[in-house]
Amino acid sequence: MFGFKKNKKNEGEDLTAAQPAPMEEEADESRVEKINEPPKKKKRFPLKKLIILLIIILVLAGGGFFAFTFFFKDKQNEKAIRAYPETILSHVELPDEILRFCFQKLPATYDHLSEYDKNLGLVEKEIQRIKAIGQKYPDQIKITDREKKGWEKLQKNLIKSFAAVQKTIRELYVSFQVNPDQGNLLITEKKEELAQKANDFLEPTRKQIQKFHKGQKEAPPKGFFAGLIYKVKHLL
Repeated sequence: MFGFKKNKKNEGEDLTAAQPAPMEEEADESRVEKINEPPKKKKRFPLKKLIILLIIILVLAGGGFFAFTFFFKDKQNEKAIRAYPETILSHVELPDEILRFCFQKLPATYDHLSEYDKNLGLVEKEIQRIKAIGQKYPDQIKITDREKKGWEKLQKNLIKSFAAVQKTIRELYVSFQVNPDQGNLLITEKKEELAQKANDFLEPTRKQIQKFHKGQKEAPPKGFFAGLIYKVKHLL
């Protein structure tokens, strides 16, 4: 009897061991389902939306550049231009306070004064250069003297013309110091006329200096590539 009961117990244990665990079956089924499932498509950003976004960015960037160029940059340049230059005008016989007055009240005339100072310096240098050539080749003094006289005449006319311009600037400055209201009216009345006269006085010197620079041969720049570019430009 005892032996029979023992066998029954062992058979029950074998049946229990032969049955698969329910958790393992579920895991296998889920794996099969995952394998059989089609792969999920990745969400892509629509091309049209991307193009529209890029256009918006470009428009905003362009607008920012436009605003900077035409508003902020112009204001910065305006501030820079309005700053009184510390350049010494060695050929202008006006004290600093009158030059500052001219810069503020007669800006176009001040620019012509600055050009006058520069051009007169160039004329003087050219006269000295011609003199040096005459001293080096005294037997050709007629050639150098003839050329020198032309530059000296230009120098004399330029000095005389701008002496009149500087006289008018002095008168306007004193009038403004004595009576600012009357001075401003006088400045408004003579401002454009004075600037036009100064510009006309500079014209002969401009033409002469331009001819002189055209007649001079420009030295080719140093370096292989720079020299090559220079030759190509002069061949065209």
